Amino acid sequence: MDISPVRVSRLGDSDAIKIMKKFLWIFILICWLAAVLSLLWYPTVYVPHAVSRITFYDKYAHMVFFGVMFFLVVSVGRTWEKFKFRHLAIFAFTAVTLINVTGEYVQGYIPGRDPSYLDFLAGLIGTLIAIPLTYMLYHSPRQKLFLHICCAPCASAVAEVLAAGYKLEFYFFNPNIHPASEYKKRLAEVKKLARHFGVKFKIGDYDHEAWLAEMRGHEDQPEGGSRCELCFAHRLRSAAEHASRKNIPFFGTTLTISPHKNSYQVNKIGSAVGEENGQKFLAQDFKENNGWPRSLLLSKNFGFYRQKYCGCEFSMRDANPRIRANAANKCE
Repeated sequence: MDISPVRVSRLGDSDAIKIMKKFLWIFILICWLAAVLSLLWYPTVYVPHAVSRITFYDKYAHMVFFGVMFFLVVSVGRTWEKFKFRHLAIFAFTAVTLINVTGEYVQGYIPGRDPSYLDFLAGLIGTLIAIPLTYMLYHSPRQKLFLHICCAPCASAVAEVLAAGYKLEFYFFNPNIHPASEYKKRLAEVKKLARHFGVKFKIGDYDHEAWLAEMRGHEDQPEGGSRCELCFAHRLRSAAEHASRKNIPFFGTTLTISPHKNSYQVNKIGSAVGEENGQKFLAQDFKENNGWPRSLLLSKNFGFYRQKYCGCEFSMRDANPRIRANAANKCE
């Protein structure tokens, strides 16, 4: 069952496309600013008689000039992705208002032009009207999604695509991680990721002993076996329960992006846990469409710490021979 309100078949725009969008918005803003200042500061502006008969036509023009300018300044700021809307709105409002004031002030020195506080007021009203309109354009209603995060490297590419269609809340619940120093390293990196995306972030209890008790009798199982199934269920059950308490109808996990995880296995367990808790699980294989390579690139760009094993002492045990083998191959 597809419960996603958006298609998630691609993992964001490439860096080249993002750069092109950035320069396009900057170019449009410069052109609009040049056009507005030219109209404000040109010594005489011919106005057709039919237009001049419209009451306050120039005031309406000022509202449009500065309202659009506010939208363009915010649009340019959004291409950097790290700024929140309220910060962009404050900056854009201040910048546009200063341009508005300057535009009217300079008119006092231009032949045939006179500064007008009504023109300034019209521009200010246009800017104020543009604030909620711009917010609605960039913040269409999005479904909430409670996203279980296994680690920052895996979560980077997943969050990148889901943030476009969902209002995310991160949940770091990984009592399987051993030792505690490793847990703290991974938690610190996830906090960086949450700050970058500007999302809420909840940290689950770190009770490794309780997790070990639940895994008892499965310690010798290989990676991907019954122990991993129990571990997935343990973590996803907690995510579903917290999502239910928060009245968030959807929950998901970043686990399926890892090439070391069986996506069918994870999604089957997540869907079953969701049914138990009356929640809908976002069953996606985030390895598709180069999800894993994208996560590697983003991890490098963010400078994330990348772990050498899944998380628990048993995966560390199974990973050590592979790590030693890889190191030996590199030395040959």
